[in-house]
Amino acid sequence: MTQDLRRFIIVLSFLIVGIVIYFPSFHGSFQLDDYYSIVTNYVVTNIHNVSAIWQQDPSRFFTHLSFAVNYYFSGLQPFSYRIVNFLIHFIATLIVFLLVKATLDKRKDEDAFSDYEIRILSYLAALIFLVHPIQTSTVSYVAQRATLLATLSYLTALFGFIYYRQTNQKQFYFASIAVFILGLFTKPIIITLPVAIIVYDRFFLTTSVRVSKKEITEYLLYFLIALSVPILLLLWKYQTLALGNILDITKETDVISRSTYLLTQINVLVTYLQLLILPIHQNLDYDYPLNVSFWNIQTILSFTILVSLAAWGVKSFQTNRLRSFGIFWFFITLSIESSIFPIKDVIFEHRLYLPMFGFVLFLLSFFKRLFVNPKIGRILSIVLIAQLALLSYERNVLWGDRIGFLEDVVAKSPNKARPYNNLAFAYYEEKNYTKALEGFNKAIALDPIYAVAYCNRGRFYQEFKQNDLALADFEKALSIKQDYVEVYNNIGVLYMGADVDKAKENFNQAIFFDPYFVPAYVNRGIIAQQNKDFDTALKDYDHAIALRPDFIDAYNNRGIVYSLQKEYRKAISDFDRVLQLNPQHDIARRNRWIAEQMEQGKIKNP
Repeated sequence: MTQDLRRFIIVLSFLIVGIVIYFPSFHGSFQLDDYYSIVTNYVVTNIHNVSAIWQQDPSRFFTHLSFAVNYYFSGLQPFSYRIVNFLIHFIATLIVFLLVKATLDKRKDEDAFSDYEIRILSYLAALIFLVHPIQTSTVSYVAQRATLLATLSYLTALFGFIYYRQTNQKQFYFASIAVFILGLFTKPIIITLPVAIIVYDRFFLTTSVRVSKKEITEYLLYFLIALSVPILLLLWKYQTLALGNILDITKETDVISRSTYLLTQINVLVTYLQLLILPIHQNLDYDYPLNVSFWNIQTILSFTILVSLAAWGVKSFQTNRLRSFGIFWFFITLSIESSIFPIKDVIFEHRLYLPMFGFVLFLLSFFKRLFVNPKIGRILSIVLIAQLALLSYERNVLWGDRIGFLEDVVAKSPNKARPYNNLAFAYYEEKNYTKALEGFNKAIALDPIYAVAYCNRGRFYQEFKQNDLALADFEKALSIKQDYVEVYNNIGVLYMGADVDKAKENFNQAIFFDPYFVPAYVNRGIIAQQNKDFDTALKDYDHAIALRPDFIDAYNNRGIVYSLQKEYRKAISDFDRVLQLNPQHDIARRNRWIAEQMEQGKIKNP
């Protein structure tokens, strides 16, 4: 078999296995942060407004730009977003294959592998990375494309550096730097790459204990680039280089102190280890207890496990660097999200996507013994891969069932408000209103200061014309979250028929807090249109269309205004655009007919 044919078979097998495992999730719905990142994120609905995508969050610019590309081609159809996520995972798997192969080939300990073993184990390691069920929490969770892209950049930059060391060709070093720079705009976890590169270099690539000036210079460039991450975070949070607030960007939440977060992460890290080794009872939204003291049995035991693991890594440096590096990689890649930088969600499975590379190297450190008896080794490998693949397939079947998936989360986190709210919202969209209201009530009972649940229950009441109850919930939501844009818009809609000034005031507030919130412009335009202030109405509709070129209501309303101004060609053009976006839009079809009749003088302009 030629080398090219072997490579083709390897790539094809990864693709086929991956598609089989992830196919059940391809038609799943958006979940959790998918709504904030895509569905209600009007910035990503206009790929031409690149500056708006940048301003929203420079540290995830490339991630959000990828969502904008998805939206440009397929709107809000989850299928295309999931396909892109899978393809990124597939490419990352190929990079893992190349990385493992390069790593096994450069080992310095006496327990090295033969060329045959390197080919087999590289393939096996990449398969584990591809099919491990914990990966579903990143690949099948659309919003975690940020993690996918950051990991792909991370591993590709590392591979570029390795290739540079092997060939001494500077272009690979600069290619690694270029990929690292791209990764800066995916997710801040990329910041640990310089440390990972140094550790890898000293483990596998260099023969001297001393660090040369040339190596220091090479390392230094990575660290200088990494300094861009806090700068990007400052630009995201404060829209300026407010260096005095540098410490604030290391805290996503003020609710959890640094010490509490660190103590909690001691237990979380051990949970992560369990999920890597025994990936069962997975959960999208854990109800994980905060830990305020070191002096309890669970934390002491967890700390002992982590210290023992770290000591094992140090001890293995001379005898089994593969194992040692795998352990160090686990701690390095989780050092941002599992240390002293408080994040409101203390645990998420997708945070294990990048550490998975270290885990597969750790596993391979034990596989030398499998080849003492190749037949047994092959059987055990097949059993392991098959079991992991089956668990992933079952998990993806659940991801493909929106209600079933959320019911599973509620069953595993029965005392947490967010899963009930998410399930209730799904019931609401499925028009199962009884269960929806029960879910919103349960979420509020569990967390009386959960603004999202009040907003959603208010929308429920609003739809059923229970305006007093809706207004009470909206006002409660605003008392908890004063910049809740959607709530201001909802209150404005409530007041549109009763108090135009209050309605306009709320739409103005929505726009103040989010200048890209398209519905508020359209609703404010409707008020101006009703007051026959057509020029103001057109400005708001034009602005809405500029922000989101496929917003049907803006085109339809602007068409009506053009008709009233006797600009019938412009009106017909807008109604045509509506029908292009939605051929079943009967109101636009009727408005178009009226505009044609008025243009021909067959009916009078009112």
